[in-house]
Amino acid sequence: MSTPRHNIYLTGFSYTGKSTTGRILAARLGMEYVDTDELIEAEQDRTVPNIFATGGEAVFRELESQALRDVANRGGVVVATGGGIILDPENRHVMQRTGAVVCLEAQPATILSRMRSDVSGATERPLLASADPLARITALKASRQAAYAIADWTVTTDSLMTDDVATEAARGAEAGWRRLDSGHLLEHAAADADTDVAFTVRTETAA
Repeated sequence: MSTPRHNIYLTGFSYTGKSTTGRILAARLGMEYVDTDELIEAEQDRTVPNIFATGGEAVFRELESQALRDVANRGGVVVATGGGIILDPENRHVMQRTGAVVCLEAQPATILSRMRSDVSGATERPLLASADPLARITALKASRQAAYAIADWTVTTDSLMTDDVATEAARGAEAGWRRLDSGHLLEHAAADADTDVAFTVRTETAA
């Protein structure tokens, strides 16, 4: 079981299920749930796309890093992180030393399908604006894969029900907490895009 200082950080590309999984995990484990994008929007009183448009990506990434540091200091939190937050080596270090890092994975075609099916009104993704969104998703995801690979546990979500994703993420959290309690940190940065993940979970459960 986690100590009060142990968090769960859900990483992965947009539309891999971090927010939904995070809420389920927090409810199951009696932990606080935080979405870094939502935290930034509440503190800045403007949307993520607006921050990108008016301040640029560099401004948003600094706000993102600050939000992560603030949440990490709370302890006992399930954190749904922004898709690019793990690219910063210092952000990776913050997550690795304060909790379990669980990556949610999905194929680019699955991500695009989920994005197009999102009718919540929160579909605008500044980094995905492209005449060929599938190619853009594929390229961005590939560029981030080495960073995602530092996770304690990876869950492939394409064919999983949300409850099943949460169950596997909880298993990953336990593995990450054991790693943390042992006094070990994961590598701060993967050497290249071919670096292996610690664990990958796939099932045949239908979506």
